[in-house]
Amino acid sequence: MNRLSVILVYALVFSGCAAPGKMSGDAGPLRWAATEPTFDRADVGGKATEYYRTSVTIVTGGPAITFTRLQTTLYERGMDPLTQVREGQWRLLTDGKLELPLGFYLTCSHGGACLPHDQVAPAWRIRLTGRTDSGTLVDESFDVTMPTGAAPRARMP
Repeated sequence: MNRLSVILVYALVFSGCAAPGKMSGDAGPLRWAATEPTFDRADVGGKATEYYRTSVTIVTGGPAITFTRLQTTLYERGMDPLTQVREGQWRLLTDGKLELPLGFYLTCSHGGACLPHDQVAPAWRIRLTGRTDSGTLVDESFDVTMPTGAAPRARMP
């Protein structure tokens, strides 16, 4: 990392500005883009539950792919990484799209915020494994990082 990058990172961290996220990119034959995140909160019986959601759209301009394994790992400050593995069949046609909903929630026993809203910045590592129609293995990973404090706060009914 060059000196200018280090200065920029320090300026963002110590100035309280929102840190940028990685909301789109490429991984092998895949292109992906995440939606703007949403943040909801419900207060029931003295407990607060906070929900953070986004979704990722994956497309390919190459051959159709049938994914048989989806692994997601959630990273958030103050929490241990949480990995989920799902096996099944998810078909991504040429010029088609595949939607992956992502999210997490926290339940707190006090009436305040579970995490300071301006510090919430979840990140997911997504790994998709499958084969093209011709049998070629596809095993791609990419990271989706939400910008710090970007989710609008909304109240659930």
